[in-house]
Amino acid sequence: MSSWRKAGGFFIGLGILLVILFVISDSVRQPEFGLLAGGAGCFLVGGFFLATHPAEEPPPSPRFRVIKRRKDEPKPKHESREKEKGSAKGEEGKPR
Repeated sequence: MSSWRKAGGFFIGLGILLVILFVISDSVRQPEFGLLAGGAGCFLVGGFFLATHPAEEPPPSPRFRVIKRRKDEPKPKHESREKEKGSAKGEEGKPR
């Protein structure tokens, strides 16, 4: 996680907190519009940081590595099965 994304998350949290404080100040009939402006500004700056610095892609999970490995390998041809089928056909025609 880059420091830009951490700063963006911090500013978004700070902006939400300032907006909540504005709502509380408005509910007691003493609105502080500086809190609203500061909260909106912090929220926008944090959103800008998050939008311009996308998260890195996480490393692939090793959870299904065996299945992926088997899926990618070409299927081996079984010569022993082909020989058995051929010998079984040849024996059908022979009298016992």
